[in-house]
Amino acid sequence: MSRHMIARLARVTAFAAVTTNISVAAAQNDWLSLCGKCLSPSVTSKSGIGTAQARAEGRITRGDAEGWCQNWEPQTPIQQCVRLQLSSDDAKRTYRATADCTAGKITPIDGASYTLAGKWTSDVGRGRSRWRDSAGRIVGQDNASNGLAISQQWELLCPASTARAPAAVAPGPPRGEFSVGQVVE
Repeated sequence: MSRHMIARLARVTAFAAVTTNISVAAAQNDWLSLCGKCLSPSVTSKSGIGTAQARAEGRITRGDAEGWCQNWEPQTPIQQCVRLQLSSDDAKRTYRATADCTAGKITPIDGASYTLAGKWTSDVGRGRSRWRDSAGRIVGQDNASNGLAISQQWELLCPASTARAPAAVAPGPPRGEFSVGQVVE
C-alpha cells in the first residue's frame, strides 16, 4: 500500500471526530473530495461541524501534490510532477463546502444544492449518504456523477448526521432480527 493510500486511510478515520470548531493544525488530516483520481485539497478551516451552519474550506498543499504524484504518477520524477500539479488552476483555488446538518442540505464544492435522500444500500456507495439534486433527481453513487464526493463532504461536515441518515430499503420483513430462544420457521 502506498504512503498516499495510507494517508488517505488516516484521513477517512478522522471523520469520527465530532466538533463545532477546529483549528487548522487539527484539520490537517481532513480533505475535500473532488473525484476518485483528482488531487483533493486539505481542509484549512472548519466551523459549525454538525450544526445548521457547518462550513469547511480547503486548499491543495505541497503534501497533497506529493501524495497524489506518488500514487498516480509514480513514473514521473516527483519534483516535476509536484511542480506541475501546484501550477494548475485547481491548486490556486480555495474550495468551500457548507451544510445544514439539521435539515439534510449541503452545498458541496461544486456550488450546487443537494438534499439528503437516505443511504445507498448496494454497490460502491453502500452505507454512504444518497442525494437529490435541485431537480429532485437522485445523484449517482459514482465518481462521474459526483455522488461519492458529495457524500465525503457531508461526512466531514455532518459526521453525527451521517450515522443517523435513514437507509433506503425496500419494505418487507426484518432480516436477522431474532431474539435468543425465538422459534423461527
